[in-house]
Amino acid sequence: MKEEYTRFIDNTKIWVLSGVALAMIIIPTTIISTVNTPNAKTLEVLVFSILMIIIIILSKALQHASFEADDTQVTFSYFGKYTVISYDEIENLLTERRHNELRTKSGIQRCYVDTLKIITSDGDTYCFSAKMDIDYDKIAMNPAYLNEQFENSQFSRLKHYIEDNLDTNKKISRLKSYVEEHTK
Repeated sequence: MKEEYTRFIDNTKIWVLSGVALAMIIIPTTIISTVNTPNAKTLEVLVFSILMIIIIILSKALQHASFEADDTQVTFSYFGKYTVISYDEIENLLTERRHNELRTKSGIQRCYVDTLKIITSDGDTYCFSAKMDIDYDKIAMNPAYLNEQFENSQFSRLKHYIEDNLDTNKKISRLKSYVEEHTK
């Protein structure tokens, strides 16, 4: 099972990333504007444009993520970072959904966020959040459609897939231990 999803980045991370991006733009353009050469303004515009393009590409890349699950492990990846979790390590799986609102000058932006929490036997907790694509017009016509969307979300399907493989792996390990006990 392999799927791509759009990571949800909370507001505090957005403000931090915006501050870093602003610093990346202001510092070089300020340095260039202090240089008294005929091409300084052209260079300033060029550097500003290049930095803006880089920031836009990075912001899109930070939101793009994927997961791949097979019979023994699940791998989450985003922005070159890979998190591999073996099914043998998983103690508990939880899915949560919440409604998120972001108030901006242009209005309120709403979205549902689907979160998968994986708790391992080491005590580590991994949280992965994704924006859900919800058709609000269909929900307005049939409110039960929202529950259907929640049950068929990417992380719900992944959770069921992992749970099915966990059950299969546990049955296989019990069978192996039974065979080992009775063949001695």
